Amino acid sequence: MAAKFLVKRSSVSGQAPNTSQLTTGELALNLTDGIMYGSNGSVIFEIGANVSSLSVNGYSFPSTDGANGQVLKTDGNGNITFETPVEGFTTNDVDSHLNTGTANNDNVLSWNGTDYEWVAQSGGSGSVTITEYLYKPTSNTSVFSGADENGIVLDYTSGEEDVYLNGIKLISVDDYVATNSSAVTLQANAVNGDTVQIVKISGSSTVLEYQYTVSANQTIFTGSDDNSAVLNYTPGREQVFLNGVKLINGDDYSRPNTSHIILTANAVATDVLEAVVFAGAGGDLTEAVGYASSNTDLLTINTFNKTVYRTAKYIIQANTSDSYAASEALVIHDGTTAYVTEYGTLYSNNNLYTVSSDISSNDVRLNVTPTGSGTTFKVKRIAIKV
Repeated sequence: MAAKFLVKRSSVSGQAPNTSQLTTGELALNLTDGIMYGSNGSVIFEIGANVSSLSVNGYSFPSTDGANGQVLKTDGNGNITFETPVEGFTTNDVDSHLNTGTANNDNVLSWNGTDYEWVAQSGGSGSVTITEYLYKPTSNTSVFSGADENGIVLDYTSGEEDVYLNGIKLISVDDYVATNSSAVTLQANAVNGDTVQIVKISGSSTVLEYQYTVSANQTIFTGSDDNSAVLNYTPGREQVFLNGVKLINGDDYSRPNTSHIILTANAVATDVLEAVVFAGAGGDLTEAVGYASSNTDLLTINTFNKTVYRTAKYIIQANTSDSYAASEALVIHDGTTAYVTEYGTLYSNNNLYTVSSDISSNDVRLNVTPTGSGTTFKVKRIAIKV
């Protein structure tokens, strides 16, 4: 009969040997728990399945089950435990955290060092927003507030508003009172059929003016104006006047794209249409503005104040009926002399212009000299302050 091989054993549940009971290489068995133990002389370790604790490559796993919905989480030091996961934010959590109840029209989120808060847009950011409130009273009315014809609720900063009655600009105090941030009170009643427009301009921007003198009946205004400036604007950042009377978008004109203004009714000979355009990015970053040249004379296509800006970078684009050209130019000045370098020149047939720069009074000027007549230019600028 073959000899039996027996190891040390115990029938007491939960009982495990220690190093004084097991020598190096010796085995022991807990019959009730079904766990076998071994020893390397320094520590006791479990062998095989049904282990009561588990460590893998130094990572210690929990020996008991976690609660319903818990997940395994490490502390980064090799210890793994069951933890309740952090619940995701609900809509109410986000609303509370961002203080949406305290936000006003045109506010932006700003970090104050510990939390986000709603603050008014800074004019120094160089962006501009035009909000127009339109009211059409049906009876004698002097106080205008609340939702306008388009459902927009009046909200403005006193002193930063323009008020128009039937397109005629009113004078603060003489013609109206900015009662508070949510109401405007006329000194005399508006009547049925009148139109009251309150314009709020938030932020700061480069202001461009285009003027067209009408020679015959027309509704479409585009291209070069009386001063050879080519109409270019961002819809919603323009104000349009006909013979000094402010027009209303939708009622009096439409803006189908960035280069056209279309009147609802004909302008007639000798009328003057003026478009006041607010570029979208302030003085240090201007949107592309167009100019047309009918000859080869030197043409100034951009200026900046030498006391405000030291350096400017330009992207220049030009075209004739059959040719296109573009380049970049870098301008810097020392208060007396302007210096310019042109680079990255590209053209389809022939180069259409040369670039120069000078100082006139406080203005640093970017100039182009067309190589032929009928050249249209567009320019975009980035500037760095002194």
